[in-house]
Amino acid sequence: MLSILIPAYNYDCTLLVKDLHKQVIECKIPFEIIVAEDGSTKFTSENQQITTLIYCKHIVLQQNIGRAAIRNFLAKEAKFENLLFIDCDSKIVSDTYIKTYVTHFGKIVLGGRIYNKPSSKNHTLLPKYGAREKIGKEQEGKIFTSPNFLIPKQIFDIVRFDENITQYGHEDTLFGCALHHNGFKFLLIDNPILHDSIEDNITFLHKTELSINNLLLLIKRTDDKELQKISKLYRCYQKLHTIKLTSAISTLFISTREFLQKQLCSSTPSLFLFNLYKIGYLCHIASKSQDFLTENV
Repeated sequence: MLSILIPAYNYDCTLLVKDLHKQVIECKIPFEIIVAEDGSTKFTSENQQITTLIYCKHIVLQQNIGRAAIRNFLAKEAKFENLLFIDCDSKIVSDTYIKTYVTHFGKIVLGGRIYNKPSSKNHTLLPKYGAREKIGKEQEGKIFTSPNFLIPKQIFDIVRFDENITQYGHEDTLFGCALHHNGFKFLLIDNPILHDSIEDNITFLHKTELSINNLLLLIKRTDDKELQKISKLYRCYQKLHTIKLTSAISTLFISTREFLQKQLCSSTPSLFLFNLYKIGYLCHIASKSQDFLTENV
């Protein structure tokens, strides 16, 4: 009835699996838990221990195939009609986590994610941003996120993650667009997991840049109007381009980039400056792509 699917990369997810296993046993439903290592070089022996639990499977892929492809791989391995995808760096915070999802079988449901408080002055940006990241009710069914979601296998067999996306960022956004295009709706419920691995500020800022790079590539490649509509960052860029300010902002970004990075990597990062950093970075990389400027704006 339920396949719990965990893509893993260099992370010990044994505690996560044990907590999930205990809850799904209590629900008394047919289930399986599959952990797939996406080219991991660490913690594979630790994660192998999950095979001592009944109905748990551990698969090790020698090569990293990417965030989109590993989810498609897991879905192919699954044998039950409901798929629950959970990121490996997650912690279960509710005793009724699985029970809540059981009541939504047959639907596409996003449970959400919460964050730990900053653990040090070098780990402040992601928790602060994450507190604001929570999707409001007015956005329900529009923005898709993949760390914690339930989907019927028959729908996933129709709409899969785009395996052409190999870099970090926005593979879930595009998946949500594909669901919309195929007439499938998804909803948000209050059933979050805790993001248990907090990147330091420098790492999170770097991953933000990778995500913006991917956003630019996706818009260029897909010409997806819905993707453009969903992305607030891209809409902001469009407005700035209309009033011919993107070049000036790109120049300003280059001159202030070091200052912004220092502030965002401090113990008190500003989300306002984080937004300025993102739009400045997008203007900067877009200015190098004339086909993007002329075809997509």
